[in-house]
Amino acid sequence: MQDYNAILQARGLYSKPMPETDAAEAMSHDETSLEEVGIQIDDILRAVAVQAPALPPPLPSGVRLVLYSPKMPPIAIEQCAIVTNVDLFIRSTLADLKAKLNGATGASGGWTVPQLLDHLRQVGVVVEVEKP
Repeated sequence: MQDYNAILQARGLYSKPMPETDAAEAMSHDETSLEEVGIQIDDILRAVAVQAPALPPPLPSGVRLVLYSPKMPPIAIEQCAIVTNVDLFIRSTLADLKAKLNGATGASGGWTVPQLLDHLRQVGVVVEVEKP
């Protein structure tokens, strides 16, 4: 636990050092919540966040770009998803969309084409599927 705290302090994610008595007590518990040790989840997410590049990645054939304006991470997707690597999320969702449009079964983790389009929209990428 102390090594982890030192890393967070070095990255400026700690507002103040943990007193020795609190650190000893925290180490004595198997599970300590982030709030108990003074760590802000938003600060951790910002520290690991990766912004998407200025230019969009290649689009699958049959997909037309309407808007490319990636938002700043972290971005909440759906009910319980947080995107910290926007570029990777956009690329993998476009790959899932391509597989889905090409008829691959089991592609995209069960997401439908409209759901994949909505996921992209939530991170700032609006595309349309062109009709054949």
